[in-house]
Amino acid sequence: MVQKLIIFVVFIFLGFSTYSQDSSFWFGYYQEDAGNNPEDPTIGMVYLHLPGNGQFTGELIFSYQGCTGGMQSGRVSGQVTGPSIMGNWSGSVDGVGVGGSYTGTLGADQKHYTGTYTNSAGKQKIECEGLRYFVAAKGTWQVYGSRTSTDMEIEVSNEPENDVPFFSWTDYDDLDYYRFVVIDMECLEEEQDLEKCMMWNGEYVFSQVAYGEEYAELPQAKRLVKGKSYLIHVLAFDEDQKVMGSATKEFTF
Repeated sequence: MVQKLIIFVVFIFLGFSTYSQDSSFWFGYYQEDAGNNPEDPTIGMVYLHLPGNGQFTGELIFSYQGCTGGMQSGRVSGQVTGPSIMGNWSGSVDGVGVGGSYTGTLGADQKHYTGTYTNSAGKQKIECEGLRYFVAAKGTWQVYGSRTSTDMEIEVSNEPENDVPFFSWTDYDDLDYYRFVVIDMECLEEEQDLEKCMMWNGEYVFSQVAYGEEYAELPQAKRLVKGKSYLIHVLAFDEDQKVMGSATKEFTF
């Protein structure tokens, strides 16, 4: 069997106000249920921009190194009511329709949401061009506010000689790799198109990196604009592909 290779998958739940430092941005991850999908359980990044209460719509982005390649998108709809969030998601993975419902609850500390999601079709096998992998029937997700402290920290400084940001984050024992994404937040709010607003992303094995650094298979970074607001989100994975830490940092270039 050919294993599925994932860069990341992102749920985007967007409000429609102008981006500001007071916007309600939440970042974290989802985890496919390993008991349901022991062949290739996947972890992906999650982004939410929620209103205080009420309905919201958004975008569901898959990013597979599969048969189709590139970014594959779907849609999300939902409702926030007090500490509860619920709704539906749908999309297409290598031409196969996937989708279902999700629910979540704001934690007592007011700093994170946790919840579960389901795939209405149950566990699905995807086969194309000699590639075979599975989409789980269910899983869990968790997000933190963009300024919430977690057990993982990110520092952003300038690298004067190259005039680019320099990122460093918590180093872990038994680490396998980090997965990161840098986003133009003003663009994302206006365009609601993650692929268009993504500045840089990839997997990295070290705890520090200069923006746009050429390493292994890291893609080429887009040029940052002076004075604009950006955000970096990092996930740390151990050798069993479990999340060791998750953190987000807003910065102005």
